[in-house]
Amino acid sequence: AKPYDKIWVEINSNKQHPLLIFANPIKEPVPEGAIYFPAGVHNIGQAYKVENNTVLYLDYGAYLIGSLDITQSDNVKVMGYGILSGEYKSGAEVMAETQNSAIWDEFVKYFMIRGNPQGENIELHGICIINSPCYNSQDINEFQNVKVISPWMYCSDGFHARPTATRKGVVNRCFAFWGEYIFFI
Repeated sequence: AKPYDKIWVEINSNKQHPLLIFANPIKEPVPEGAIYFPAGVHNIGQAYKVENNTVLYLDYGAYLIGSLDITQSDNVKVMGYGILSGEYKSGAEVMAETQNSAIWDEFVKYFMIRGNPQGENIELHGICIINSPCYNSQDINEFQNVKVISPWMYCSDGFHARPTATRKGVVNRCFAFWGEYIFFI
């Protein structure tokens, strides 16, 4: 396999449980000053606040349980080949809580990664997002080699790339295996 190849293998024609193989390029070094998550399980909780000018580095084998809140920040990069998992709350629980109230402000609290609607330079590079209880992302400027695996929930919309006055919304070399819409711009 070549860097960025994504291979889907079905065993006995089972489309619901494929073997997914990702050929990531050589990992980038951890940037100086980055918040580093090494291999292992890290329970970051719902809506982990990410501040301005922050790099989060999820190393190989890092498994973060929770979601990211970047709604008040600029210049944020989430990178590495670790996993961000939304298993802290099931999609059925989110729907039961939010559809009964029909309050959008309650629903967005469960997005896997919420960017800043007026923000600049909100980027995701290389990470894998799984088990999303609802939308995977909102208001992200750039996705590079991001993988999203969450086909079990019908309201798990994917890459919400938001252009700004100074840059395009970018989705490049990404992979999606989920149950609803893939791209929003």
